[in-house]
Amino acid sequence: MLAHQQTELAPRMYSTTNPGGIGHAWYRAKFIVPFREGKESDTRFVSARVDDNRFNNPEYRGFWKG
Repeated sequence: MLAHQQTELAPRMYSTTNPGGIGHAWYRAKFIVPFREGKESDTRFVSARVDDNRFNNPEYRGFWKG
């Protein structure tokens, strides 16, 4: 294994999620609320919705829109 001495690189974590479930309240408080209030400090939230991808077919969009 090689050791790397470059110190300007910060540790990062990327995650995806769907609404609901046991961690919903924590995720919302940690990422979504600060994003909506313009108060992100140590996190970044990138919103992505089904209509953001123009290549999704109508059946797939309909499934997620209920």
